[in-house]
Amino acid sequence: MMSRRSRIFWIGLVFSLGVCGALAYVLFPFIKTDVYRETLERGFSATLGRKVSLQGPISLTFSLQPRLILENVSVANPPWASQPHFFRANRLEIELSLVPLLQRRLEAEKIGLEGAELFLEEGSEGLDNWTFGEDAAPGILSRAVPSVFMTISNRGEISIEGSRIRYQPYLGEETTEVFIQQGVVVAPDDRLRAFSFEGAYRDVPVKIELNSGPIMDLLNLDQAPWPVDGVLSVKEASASFKGRVGGTDLDKTFDLAVQVHGSRLSALNDLLEIDLPDSAPFMIAADYLQGNDGITLNNVRGTLGTSDLAGQLRIPSGKGRQSIQGKLSAKIFQIHDFLFSPKITQQDMETGQRASPRKPSPIIPASLPVDVDLDLTIEKCLFGEIELGSVSLTASGREGHVDLSPVRVKAFGGTAAAHVTVELNTSQPQSVFEAKGTSLNYGQVFQALGLTESIAGSTDFEVTASGSGATLQEFLKTVTMNLQTAHTTFGLSTPIPEDP
Repeated sequence: MMSRRSRIFWIGLVFSLGVCGALAYVLFPFIKTDVYRETLERGFSATLGRKVSLQGPISLTFSLQPRLILENVSVANPPWASQPHFFRANRLEIELSLVPLLQRRLEAEKIGLEGAELFLEEGSEGLDNWTFGEDAAPGILSRAVPSVFMTISNRGEISIEGSRIRYQPYLGEETTEVFIQQGVVVAPDDRLRAFSFEGAYRDVPVKIELNSGPIMDLLNLDQAPWPVDGVLSVKEASASFKGRVGGTDLDKTFDLAVQVHGSRLSALNDLLEIDLPDSAPFMIAADYLQGNDGITLNNVRGTLGTSDLAGQLRIPSGKGRQSIQGKLSAKIFQIHDFLFSPKITQQDMETGQRASPRKPSPIIPASLPVDVDLDLTIEKCLFGEIELGSVSLTASGREGHVDLSPVRVKAFGGTAAAHVTVELNTSQPQSVFEAKGTSLNYGQVFQALGLTESIAGSTDFEVTASGSGATLQEFLKTVTMNLQTAHTTFGLSTPIPEDP
C-alpha cells in the first residue's frame, strides 16, 4: 500500500509536469523567435504606439516565474528627430505573471534594464518625441499571426543599471545628460510609485527619492496631472519638491512647492555650472507655478546665515528677452553674511595650508542675461553689530544698464534719498552714486563705529561717488568721492593701495 509521503510526492510530480506542460503549450510560440519576432515587435509597438525593434537574441526561462530576456531592444523616434531611437537597451529582462501567461497574455511583474538610453528631444512648433501616436501599418506576417500585447502589473517593479537619460531642447542647445548607476521603481499601491535612483548629473553624484504616479501616465500629462513628492540630494545640499505636473489646466502645467538648502552656496556650483562662493548655511523655498502665461514664484522665502528674504517673483512668457519682475523684503540683512572667504581646496585641507589668494569674483556682471524689475525693502541692515538702518529701493536692469532709483535710507536719526546707475557696456563697468540726506546724527555714527561718545549733533549732506571695475577692489582703486555737509567738504580721488 502506497504511503502518505509517496502519494504527496507523486501528486506533486504530476502537478509539476502539468504546469510545465501548460507552460510549454503557452510559451511554445515565443520560443520560435525567427517566426514570431515580428509578432512580439507588433505587440510591443501596439502597447507603446511607436515602432519597437527586437534585433538581438530572445530567450525564455521555464519556471513558475517565467522570464523573457530580450537583447538590443529599441523604440523608434518620430521622423523629425535628430536620433533614430527614442529608447534603446542592451538587455531587457521581463518577469512574467503566470496566470495571464496561461491565457497567452504578457503581463510584466518585474522589468530589468541594463545599458539603456532614453533620448528626449523637442522640435519646432511645440513638437516633442515623448508624445506617442498610433503605430505604422502592420506587416504581412503581423497580420497573419495574433499580436502579443504587453501590459505592466499594477504592482510591477522596474530596476535599472548603467543607463542614461538625454534631453535635447529645441534650436540645438546643449544636451543635458543624467547617468543612472542603479535605480528601482516599486508600487506600494495601484496609484503610487516609489522611485529611488543613484547616479550623476554633470559628473556630480546625485541621489533621487521620489513618490509619484505610474510611469505610463507621463505619456498622457495633458489628460490628468502626475503627482510628485521627492528629494534630490548632492554633497552638502538637497532640494525637495512636492505637487503635480501636467493636467487639463494649461495655467498650471507645473504646480510645485520647492525648497533648496545646504551648508554653503558653493555646494551647488558643479551641479548648476555656476561660481557661487563659500558661505553660511542657506535655504531657498517657493511655490513654483508654470503655465501658458509664464512662471510665478509665490511665497518666496530664503535665509543665508542670519539674513532672510521673502516675497514674490514672476517670469512672464513671450518673445524677446526674458524678464524677472517682483517684490522682495528682508527683516534682517547682515552684510557679514555676504563677505565670503576664499575657497579652500581639497589640497589646502590635506596640507593644512591657508587658501592661496585667488582672483576676486566679479560683483557686477558684464551684461544681464534677463531684464529685471524689482522692489526691495530691508527693515534692518546690519554690519556685524552695527545697525545701519532700513533701506527700500526699486531696481531696473537691462542688458547693458542697471538703475537703482529711488533708494531711500533711514539711519542714525536721518533720512537719505539716493540714485545708483551702472553702465555695463564697457570692459570696466562704470558706476555712479548720488545721495542727499537730512538730519544725519553724526554723533550716533561715531558711537556706532566706536570712535567717540563725546560728540553729538546732526547735519544735512550731499555725496557723489563714481568709479569703474567689475570687482570691489577694482572699484576702490578708481573711486572719486565728494561729501558736503553743513560743516565741511570732503573729497577723495587718491587710489586706495592694494593689500601687500
